[in-house]
Amino acid sequence: MVAYMDKNVGRTVDKLEELGIRKETLILFLGDNGTEVSIRSMVGNQEVPGEKGSLTRYGTHVPMLVNWPGQIEAGLGLDGPVVPADVFATIEEVTGAQARRPTGNGLLDGISFLPAVTGRPGRAREWALVEYVLENRGRMYLGKEGRYVLNGRWKLYDRGVSRRGQSYYKGGQLFDLLHDPLETSPITPDIDTSESAAARKAAVAFLHRHPVPKRLLSPGESPLAN
Repeated sequence: MVAYMDKNVGRTVDKLEELGIRKETLILFLGDNGTEVSIRSMVGNQEVPGEKGSLTRYGTHVPMLVNWPGQIEAGLGLDGPVVPADVFATIEEVTGAQARRPTGNGLLDGISFLPAVTGRPGRAREWALVEYVLENRGRMYLGKEGRYVLNGRWKLYDRGVSRRGQSYYKGGQLFDLLHDPLETSPITPDIDTSESAAARKAAVAFLHRHPVPKRLLSPGESPLAN
């Protein structure tokens, strides 16, 4: 399936070249969520576990490729988070389409990352919020509901327990993904450094601006933002 997808991406690029519009075309490629838990893949020398349906790095951090010859420098990477809404905002900026009416909450509104990838000044997304809510799904997802906020390096889980009372994700757990990408060593407030304490404070402030809707809470659940 991956080989056939790669073939069709190549066919698309070849057609753009044939039509003489390759340098006028921005290509965006965005991956899906993680693979099934039974699958373990190798990326170089690193084993990547399948975390589909999970809020871990390998369940929600997916690849995105952006290519535009003459406009975007090859090999450039983004340090901050990008969410799907930002892809739509970027396409709107590239095409000159009329922007959608903002929701006003700063969370669902997309932020174009075109300035970041073309070397121009512009607004960037500081934090991304991801929530997984289980509704009539299979057994493999039981107890995995949760919520976190991420700024690229620092990741803070919000919800104290899942909707079924299980503690799959513990509210208040902070992880430094730069040094702990597999989230094996949570940083608790009593061992905070000046860096982690500042990140925790900023993340909690963001969560307070975007609390969990009451309809999604279970009896006894106490997210950090509430």
